[in-house]
Amino acid sequence: NVALIEGIGGERKEVYTYTGVVPLGPINKLRPVLERFRFERVKLKIDQDLQGTLEKILWIKELYGHKTDIQVDVNAGWSLQDACIQLPELIQAGVSCIEQPFPVDKDEQMGWLTWKYGKEIDIMADESACSYRQIAFLVQNNLCNKLNLKLSKNGGIFHCMKICKLAKAHGVSLQLGAHFGETSLLTAAAMLFSSLEPELTSMEGGLGTHLLNHDLVENPLMINRSGQISIANKGLPLGWGPVMADRLHGITLS
Repeated sequence: NVALIEGIGGERKEVYTYTGVVPLGPINKLRPVLERFRFERVKLKIDQDLQGTLEKILWIKELYGHKTDIQVDVNAGWSLQDACIQLPELIQAGVSCIEQPFPVDKDEQMGWLTWKYGKEIDIMADESACSYRQIAFLVQNNLCNKLNLKLSKNGGIFHCMKICKLAKAHGVSLQLGAHFGETSLLTAAAMLFSSLEPELTSMEGGLGTHLLNHDLVENPLMINRSGQISIANKGLPLGWGPVMADRLHGITLS
């Protein structure tokens, strides 16, 4: 018998490290939440308020350290004019990645950003990258240089593995994102997927009851104060109950 994670070609990790995702809002409301954690990487949701964004970036680096990797997510909220104004400033501020700058019908504009700024910053597609057909169009036409995969958006583990193969063949990097409010069941699936795809640049999610009033399992699977999920000596993540053990490492293949 072998564990499922090994039986399908994955490699156990000792630690799964997560990105902290910061919603829109004033700093005084965000501070009590972020001060509970020490993330190595932060994704900041932003809008058209450039000055407010730069202030938040400075504050996050003062909170976590100036080596903290900062990404921003526009959620399709910019015009091309917004991008031309903001992107040089964000690059100067040390932002490493910008996610979904334009609406999904403006992918050619995203391609222009990738052509002009892609050597300085990752241009990552999310809402534009739902189906395999959409993703093939993006990567084959150099419209982005990074993809935000989500198991719940892109068809599950094995379909995402197919997408990874396509993206890597075109030199496009990938991260694993999460939808708002994912339970420990999807967190377990994401951990399994990241073990199958070690080249993922980062992971999001793992919030459990840090976010939810109630999770679906006895002992929710979620990050610690360091933004990580650690693996215990038995091969199971710390804090997993029997239900979660059956979902991943405890399943065996005969």
